[in-house]
Amino acid sequence: MGAFILLNGERFEVIGTIPHLGRGNNTWLNMRGYIPFSVMATDFPLKGENHQNSISFIEYQPLVTADHLLAKEELHKIVARNHDFDESDQSAFDEWDSIQESKWWERFST
Repeated sequence: MGAFILLNGERFEVIGTIPHLGRGNNTWLNMRGYIPFSVMATDFPLKGENHQNSISFIEYQPLVTADHLLAKEELHKIVARNHDFDESDQSAFDEWDSIQESKWWERFST
């Protein structure tokens, strides 16, 4: 915390950390940095065709862990509405539910 990093020549101060998320072969999750969306859109605009106002990854956390399925459903509704597809189409985009996966690992490892 308090260290500075350079991203594409822009200086950012580290203001927080999160616990390691990745385990085993999924250590790529631990190699992430997070910046506010507004900063990303301003300082790191997407380039090329058909990228206006697009993002490639969404992370969200429900206020209560038990509501993760409801949160996922709400996310599907928002993305479907914004990108004009049926919210029930589970193949419209890839997703990974870390809560469901951790529950699976708990059952598997006991």
